[in-house]
Amino acid sequence: MQDLIQRLAANRIKNISLINFIRQYGINSVDQIGDSLMVRGFSDRPWVFFSSDNHVEFNELTQKLTPDDLNFASLEDWMLPSILKYGELGWKLSCQMFYCPERFVFSKNTMHPVVPVDENEAYFIFKHYEYSQFAKLNYIKERLKNGLAFGIYHQDQLAAFILTHDDGAIGFLTVLPQYRGKGLAKDLIRVMTCKLRENGELPFAQIEEENYQSMNLVKQFGFIYEKKIHWVGLQT
Repeated sequence: MQDLIQRLAANRIKNISLINFIRQYGINSVDQIGDSLMVRGFSDRPWVFFSSDNHVEFNELTQKLTPDDLNFASLEDWMLPSILKYGELGWKLSCQMFYCPERFVFSKNTMHPVVPVDENEAYFIFKHYEYSQFAKLNYIKERLKNGLAFGIYHQDQLAAFILTHDDGAIGFLTVLPQYRGKGLAKDLIRVMTCKLRENGELPFAQIEEENYQSMNLVKQFGFIYEKKIHWVGLQT
């Protein structure tokens, strides 16, 4: 597995989702054609990842898909039409990926106290997360246990929170309506980005393509646009 990670790390930014997923959850199988890879793994559900720049190799890999391969992670735009040939679309989440290069430096100081969040807040986060249809409660519990999670409290209740996803992406950023406009989101992004860097990780975010407010927010912290990606679920 370490050999696979080292190979993917040759293009770290392109493959960061797959690298982080493998580190956290391992792999179930790997198929390779030329320089292209298809990797299966399981977090909240079985996922299929690809690492490829070659259309011919990619299409040959897709011929190895089985009827059980229904969930696809971090697909690039050009991959999407080929995947949709293998089943009817059940759901799709399209995002813009941004990453923070090491050269961008900013202060660690925050306006509000930011603290770690534990599993006891799972249901509260599930209830208030805008995209909870894509994140099961058990998935949130697992991310609170095994990933990074921070929050800002007001009178013993979460006013805002942020977590990392199963591929290490910064996500779940939520500020309750009554606390917006006070800089809470900036504090959470600042703390999360600094902590990821301290851990030797590449801070990156995958933001729903119409969430312009979050895109503008991460840009303030030096995040650079990389590519558009999709998560896709096919119907059985």
